[in-house]
Amino acid sequence: MLRHSHCPMNNQEIAQAERRRRGYWCNWISALLGRAKHENVHDTQWPLLDVYEVSVINCFIPLDFNEELPLYILDTGKAVMILFGQWLYDPSVMNCSKVIFDNWDCERAFFADFDIRCSAKSGEAFQFSVQKSTFIEARRLSDRLQFKSLRECQVIPRGSETLLVDLEKTGLIRSE
Repeated sequence: MLRHSHCPMNNQEIAQAERRRRGYWCNWISALLGRAKHENVHDTQWPLLDVYEVSVINCFIPLDFNEELPLYILDTGKAVMILFGQWLYDPSVMNCSKVIFDNWDCERAFFADFDIRCSAKSGEAFQFSVQKSTFIEARRLSDRLQFKSLRECQVIPRGSETLLVDLEKTGLIRSE
């Protein structure tokens, strides 16, 4: 399940966007990994955020999953949400009890239900909230994926029978 709405940015999120505007860390990481540069879109110019209430049906991680640069591909039924980056561990973004966070094995599972406040324009995540301690198993994909670009958060429609076809159709991965 994926519920979507919009809401205005609060003062803390505006300040966070301004700090990121000065030196966006994803550009540096993307350059190191040979990925496309992050679009230089500033959220203070687009003061509405996307708010998603998410229930995950299936969770996938790449074959070469790395805790330092986590990447989760989350099937919600009608859409696929992709979450990428260290912000998932950042206490200024992650709103989760210590007990829930400590029970999370990031290489084996992901949160089954959560809310996220992000920008569809830039992909920046501003708040990630987990209230329940339910997890869904993270299954490793059998193929190595070559992403053309990655953002902190993005949602693509689910239109085919396979996740890889959906990722290819939206231009996120290179087809082999």
